[in-house]
Amino acid sequence: MEFLQPVMLWGLLALALPVIIHFWYQKKGVTLDWAATRWLTGITNQQQRGLRPDELLLLLLRCLLVVFLVLLLSKPMADFLKLNQKKHIVHLVQPDSKLVNNFRFELEDALKKGEKVYWAAPSGSEAKDLSDLPKVAHSELYLQKNINRLSKPETELHLYVVNQNKLANLPRFDVPQDFKLHALTDIIIEELPKVTGLNGKKMTVLIDYQDASESRTVEAALDALAEVYGISFAKDISFDPKTKYDWILTDQKITNYYAHTLYVISENTISQVLPENVVQFPDSLLLRTSEIVQNGALPEWLGAAMISHLKLDIREIPLSRSQLETLFVRSKPLDSRSADQLYQYLLLLFMVTLLAERWIALKKTAARDYA
Repeated sequence: MEFLQPVMLWGLLALALPVIIHFWYQKKGVTLDWAATRWLTGITNQQQRGLRPDELLLLLLRCLLVVFLVLLLSKPMADFLKLNQKKHIVHLVQPDSKLVNNFRFELEDALKKGEKVYWAAPSGSEAKDLSDLPKVAHSELYLQKNINRLSKPETELHLYVVNQNKLANLPRFDVPQDFKLHALTDIIIEELPKVTGLNGKKMTVLIDYQDASESRTVEAALDALAEVYGISFAKDISFDPKTKYDWILTDQKITNYYAHTLYVISENTISQVLPENVVQFPDSLLLRTSEIVQNGALPEWLGAAMISHLKLDIREIPLSRSQLETLFVRSKPLDSRSADQLYQYLLLLFMVTLLAERWIALKKTAARDYA
């Protein structure tokens, strides 16, 4: 439970007032002898001995009045009224072929489970067949519209978006419910071999690491990079002084730097000011030590280093994960209808308690007046 005005909870200290007033009136007054009432002394003392049940009930009702009043003023918000309802998962996907192919297993599994899958399109059509993608230009512009349409208290929204820099130029996306973000980082290069001027020529690469497993990790990352962008690599695992390398990946110290060569050096082997064509990796490229290897992001990271060095024509530069997550914000922590319903229940309890307290108090007063 959350409160919009939590400072009002200090009002619960007022619970002490009904208790203090109750026991204040239980104090024994000064006894005055009067002939007309001496015959009633025994009966009166017998009736007033101890606390009567109606007084305890009245005290409890007055304490509850204070509690309900404080809760009403503090404006509680809680979603426990819907805890027993099962969450329905809904998927909203940008109609991008690479995005769909990347998350095809998740989306097909969702369709098999009977979960709804929708395209981020002007019409927001439901996806029956993942191969039938609607043709939508600038589909990111329709994300907020479809988020608003699909947002319901009983649903959990899964968002599938292409991580592109142009998302940062849009207003933030407000998601008024639980959601999960799935993003595809897509660095798109216009015909990379042609742009680099290689024209089918292989890039000569030296992979020189002391640990053989580290060499295999880097080699596998280059193979993945070659498969995505169609680049051919001629790889060496030992230095050849006669070869003019385009790319050197190593954990060894370099004595001579060549301006045309891209160097990726790991494990803090150097610490001085580096030339522009040298990229220093903070640790080793081993699965057990490198988070970037564990996350499978090494090919992407190496590709970004190569793109920067070759000054390629990049159509889109992706946002970092933290930047992307700041663009999608849960705007309302709780359902407003649930909060209004809770407020109405509290108000009803307050009114019923007030009526019960007034009825018992008036009944007690009438009984004392006619005693």
